[in-house]
Amino acid sequence: MKPECPTYQPHVLLDAVKKHLGARSDKELALMLGYNAPAISKMRHGKQELTPAAMVSISEATGWNTKIIRELYRLQLNRGEK
Repeated sequence: MKPECPTYQPHVLLDAVKKHLGARSDKELALMLGYNAPAISKMRHGKQELTPAAMVSISEATGWNTKIIRELYRLQLNRGEK
C-alpha cells in the first residue's frame, strides 16, 4: 500500500538506483535487486510501497548505507515536482 501523500514519487529513488547501477531498464534493475520486473513496476508507479526489504536490497546492490536510502526515500515523499 502506498503512503497517503499526493507527492509520493517512488521513481525518484528507483531512478537514482538505476543510474548508479548502470541498469538500462527496469527489468535489468529488477534482476540486480533480486525482484521481478512487475514488482519494480508496481513500486515505480506507487501501487506497491517500497518495503524495508526492498531498501535492504538496494543497500546491498549499491553499497549505499541505509541512511542515504532513507534520505532519498524522504525526498520522494516531500518532493512536489516531477
